[in-house]
Amino acid sequence: MRQVVGDIPAPDPAALGGLRPPDDLPPLHSRAADVAAVIWEARRLTTAQLDEVNLTSRHLAGR
Repeated sequence: MRQVVGDIPAPDPAALGGLRPPDDLPPLHSRAADVAAVIWEARRLTTAQLDEVNLTSRHLAGR
């Protein structure tokens, strides 16, 4: 799996900044894109809504 920033391959924004990403980056977790999408969508939630998401996720995880 390629490293991405949003939907952009990681080397592209790095090149814009005059940077070269290391060649030995660890591979992304197979669900990294899904997690990034959830985080992006969560940006509009209120603090109370995020607290509820946190409580629900802990409940579902059995903690």
